[in-house]
Amino acid sequence: MGVNSEPVQEGAEPRARVFISYSRKDMAFADRLEAALEARGFEPLIDRTEIYAFEDWWKRIEALIGRADTVVFVLSPDAIASEVALKEVAHAASLNKRFAPIVCRRIEDGATPEALRRLNFIFFDNPQRFEASADQLAEALQTDIGWIRNHTEYGEAARRWSAGGRPGGLLLRSPALEAAEHWIASRPRNAPEPDAQTQAFIAESRRGATRRRNVLTGSLTAGLLVALALAALAYWQRGVAVREQQIAEQQRLRAEQTLAAATETANRLVFDLAQRFKEAVGIPAALRKDILDRARKLQEQLTGSGQVTPDLQRSQGAGLDELAAALLTMDDAVGAFAAADQARQINESLLARDPDNADRQRDVAVNYARVGDTLMAQRKYAAALEQYQKSLAFAERFAAADRSNAKLQHELSADYNRVGEALEAQENLPKALEQFRAARVIAEKLAAAQPDTSNGNTRLASVMSAWATCFASKGTRRRLW
Repeated sequence: MGVNSEPVQEGAEPRARVFISYSRKDMAFADRLEAALEARGFEPLIDRTEIYAFEDWWKRIEALIGRADTVVFVLSPDAIASEVALKEVAHAASLNKRFAPIVCRRIEDGATPEALRRLNFIFFDNPQRFEASADQLAEALQTDIGWIRNHTEYGEAARRWSAGGRPGGLLLRSPALEAAEHWIASRPRNAPEPDAQTQAFIAESRRGATRRRNVLTGSLTAGLLVALALAALAYWQRGVAVREQQIAEQQRLRAEQTLAAATETANRLVFDLAQRFKEAVGIPAALRKDILDRARKLQEQLTGSGQVTPDLQRSQGAGLDELAAALLTMDDAVGAFAAADQARQINESLLARDPDNADRQRDVAVNYARVGDTLMAQRKYAAALEQYQKSLAFAERFAAADRSNAKLQHELSADYNRVGEALEAQENLPKALEQFRAARVIAEKLAAAQPDTSNGNTRLASVMSAWATCFASKGTRRRLW
């Protein structure tokens, strides 16, 4: 026979797990105790295997104790004389498990196992008071249960890590690592300390996170130093050109070329750093923002130091747009708007000089969408809608010019969806539904054109889901891509 355990329903609080250690001669009492704990919302873990010859029997007991939040030891003369019961107590003590000793039948003073002597007992030796004693036990088991449940989870994770040879892939990463460190620091007064293996697991997780942060920070710092070195070289060359009039023109050209190279390096650095930091793990948001701010200041300094070509302006705009995307992932919507709006102004000025340039038009369309995203994050829905509609106007022209281009059709569908989201946020559901329908029509065509690709079907499912949500539920917002 196995362990009484029912699956936890989705969204329900997980039940506290209680391992019952008892003598087989007290099985009738253990059965009654198990039913009482089950009725009070606990998950009893109780071993009923009586064939001890099985080779894996003790491993099963160890696994049950490892899973338990608390070990209830049923004290009786037979229990303290049971080699198996005492072995269970010793194993639970080695894991620093919380004990809840209860007295089924009175024992002699001094016969209590060492691990239980300092604890308060709950007495069940009066059958007429069984339910009252069970209530007292349930109240004790619920004390500090959140911290105790984490004690079990981190202990199990540490044992898996140790059993697997301590691989780095099983170590904790942010934000779980910070949660584990806070858990250790917040130990309640009477709660058991984490065992040495658990403490080593969390300590090694912190060392691993520090190593990863140092490697990434070092590589990014090296990129900044390269850009600074190029900038210093550019300024030095320009100074030489002024001082040496006979070769001034030649030096000036070289200096401008070097400055342009430095500016392009800075633009690419902002773009690359922003891309990396969108998915960075283990690096605090404050450090990421500081590095991005330094890179952006260098970019602005170099851009203002010489004549900037349209190509350099375009790369500057691309870096700022990517920076805005990164800042959105760090919940800095205000900073993201500032970067996105600067990118929009740069690309609008380029488009004004060359209004028929398709690349310039696409850059501006992307900027409008990004500015809209930053405004949506600030809940400025009307302003976001205006930007999304400008992006949509470009997307409609692009898609109409080349209806066979799946990428353009997909971008048009995405813009319809963005406009729908902004309308939905303003509770203009009829208009929002029109936009979601338009996005759905395109998604259906894309899915039909690529029936064997999961990507097309996923896009269609996403659009259908958003359309149905808008149709059925007032005020619900959902992003598709």
